[in-house]
Amino acid sequence: MKTLSINQEVLSEETLVSYKGYNFSVASEQGGQYGFERRVNIRVVQEDLTKTFLQRVGIIRLFEVDKIVRESRSVGCLIIGETIYSVCLERAKEFIKEYVDFIKE
Repeated sequence: MKTLSINQEVLSEETLVSYKGYNFSVASEQGGQYGFERRVNIRVVQEDLTKTFLQRVGIIRLFEVDKIVRESRSVGCLIIGETIYSVCLERAKEFIKEYVDFIKE
């Protein structure tokens, strides 16, 4: 009997983005009931190194594609239905720039 080896690879992509004195973590994560979700989230890194969730950049689930597209839109995900890390990182940097420039004005 063959076993489906899914979700064996640990997601380790995380990038620290600094912009105008603010620090953000952009990281891929797995989640969901069985670990079938892939998400890329932006978190604000505080001075005491705690992280506060700011925005979801990418989200995808291995099953129920239509549902995840609806969920992505409902939570204001920046990229619908994708978690390609390089694409999400670039979109995250654009969002961070817009966000910081907005709060600095």
